[in-house]
Amino acid sequence: MASGTVTLNSIDDTELIKVLEIQKRSNGKLIFSPNSALQTVVQSTGPSQKQVFNNVSLHFSTAEGAKYAGEVMHSLSGENQIS
Repeated sequence: MASGTVTLNSIDDTELIKVLEIQKRSNGKLIFSPNSALQTVVQSTGPSQKQVFNNVSLHFSTAEGAKYAGEVMHSLSGENQIS
């Protein structure tokens, strides 16, 4: 049985939405605990600041859940989706 945890740091609002969309499609096979996510403001280029999330934890306990975790990683890396 495959099980594990993926922890994401420095993801922005758009990336968090991608994570939530994939988690929703997983039908409970990929678990996201919103209480673990920590909002942080970081300095971006120039005078502006950017809000990011750290400690975004995804948990899975099946091979199918691991596949969804892999889909999250591919989605955030900007690579083509896995099949």
